[in-house]
Amino acid sequence: MQLAQTGLVNPLCLDTLQAVARKGLVLPGPRPRLLNQTFLRFVLTVEPPDTVAEWENDGGESSWPVIRNIVILLLAGGFAVVALTQREAMQTVIAAITGVGTVMAGLYKLVGFIGGRKAAPAEPAA
Repeated sequence: MQLAQTGLVNPLCLDTLQAVARKGLVLPGPRPRLLNQTFLRFVLTVEPPDTVAEWENDGGESSWPVIRNIVILLLAGGFAVVALTQREAMQTVIAAITGVGTVMAGLYKLVGFIGGRKAAPAEPAA
């Protein structure tokens, strides 16, 4: 379907492309293409566009957002436990985070200044 619609194939689908090429329905090469225009029209009409869009949406779902949220909640819970039970340690951690943040901000400004200075063209004297 991708090959018929766009002329390109997702690199993750190369096994499928090779299987279809072995059947003679796709002409292999640097830019593979369908066997002929009749087969191209058939592929484009065999499934309605709504079904193809549904397939594309279903294939893109990932469990990462759920995992990410669980990890964030666990880290926040751990941080809260340490904050409530280890006040001195938390003061040290907060001071370290503040220091690292300040250093990172300074480095960011320095890199921007140096990068901006190199990128600016020299103005001719009037």
